[in-house]
Amino acid sequence: MRRQSGFTLIELLVVIAIIAILAAILFPVFARARENARRAACWSNLRQLGVGLRMYTQDYDEMFPIGQDVVQWNWFCNPKRAFVTAIYPYVNNRDLFYCSNVGALAAMNESSSNPAIVTWARSLYNNDANWAVGNIGYYYYSFRNASNAPSPWGATPTGKRFGGRILSECCVFPADMWLMSDPFRNGCPFFPHAFGHAQGLHILYMDGHVKAGIGRPIDIFQ
Repeated sequence: MRRQSGFTLIELLVVIAIIAILAAILFPVFARARENARRAACWSNLRQLGVGLRMYTQDYDEMFPIGQDVVQWNWFCNPKRAFVTAIYPYVNNRDLFYCSNVGALAAMNESSSNPAIVTWARSLYNNDANWAVGNIGYYYYSFRNASNAPSPWGATPTGKRFGGRILSECCVFPADMWLMSDPFRNGCPFFPHAFGHAQGLHILYMDGHVKAGIGRPIDIFQ
């Protein structure tokens, strides 16, 4: 009598168990690899924006973009249409103005019970409506700091250098002075890349380098 070949139930279960173990090992590795790619893209965005800003200063007596409009220049968060209008000709790429993970940050905070946080989160998406009014996915730190301006920190940091950034004025410590960064807000526990093991707020400094700042923005801002 001819015997049929095939797998027994135990053999199939063993194969399934091995596949499950491999998946449990590899999926976190793939997730970290994707996040590292997003972090690299974000750093590249900030560096290219930094190059555009330095080019701008060469045309405007070493002054970084700033203006008189109290809505556009009071603080470092959205809307930033005037800033976009000033810098876009130097970079010519809309996607540079949005962090690669800002959509995930926005989606996470859209479910907040605080309407102000929901409005803030929705302003971060890279879409035509936000782009039209100058809502971007980064903060910019050359601003007039009106006394009634809202603060994403929840409180105004004391002893910090606010106002228009001037290249020659800040040349003593350019590696410490913030120029742009990932977005953040008081009451939102995450930065765009603060998932898994990837921690820190991405910061573009006035000398053009980018690195992750560890700690609360209110404590480390310069």
